[in-house]
Amino acid sequence: MDIRGSAMFQLASKLRRLKVQLKSWSRAEFDPSMNLLSKQRHILERVQSQLQSDPLNHMLINRESQERLAFKSLLATEESMIRQKSRQNWLQLGDSNTAFFYASFAGRKAQNTLRRVTLSDGSISEDPAVVKNEVVSFFSNLLNQTSPPPVADKIDFKATLSAQEAAGLVGEVTEEEILDNLKRMKANGSPEPDGFNVFFFKHCWEIVGRDVVKAVQEFFLSGQLLKQLNHSFICLVPKGTIAD
Repeated sequence: MDIRGSAMFQLASKLRRLKVQLKSWSRAEFDPSMNLLSKQRHILERVQSQLQSDPLNHMLINRESQERLAFKSLLATEESMIRQKSRQNWLQLGDSNTAFFYASFAGRKAQNTLRRVTLSDGSISEDPAVVKNEVVSFFSNLLNQTSPPPVADKIDFKATLSAQEAAGLVGEVTEEEILDNLKRMKANGSPEPDGFNVFFFKHCWEIVGRDVVKAVQEFFLSGQLLKQLNHSFICLVPKGTIAD
């Protein structure tokens, strides 16, 4: 793929093009799987019913085994998709957790919904438009401050770095350091706005690793982060059941 520009621009461009292809592949592969799962369930139940009537039939025994494996494969695909949406990192409710994950996903959405907000004058509003405008206004003012409060003057630094430690902070970031930090990250965490989570980079490191390393090293040398790679979500997580 011939893309010219900085290392960060090349990485962002490749990920953007890959995302388009992955979306097309996902629609072709996984959307029909939901219908296939229902069909496979009926096939398995029919074969198992026949096997109950003729339990010594070797052809039915082999057929039931094949259909059961096919059903489990489709079930695992569906479960994986729901698991990513629910952001659960473990399974503990039996073989099929689909209903559990759907409930968890819906529960998180309901719990994290901000239904009211306290305005600057002390009043409380539940109007969705007012809540939205107040949140945008608050974070716009917060992130656009030109003179942040002097925090360093209030900190008592009792320890300092040695010359060797200080030199290490400004040294070149190596591929081993980048990969080591990637391995320590949670694989199934929430994806970034571009749709790629840590698991993707871990699993496909042999393919994307070179571009990622170049982009990270370029950032540390230039001190500038490309806008396309600096997008993030601002998520308001209520601290109580009725947050304002």
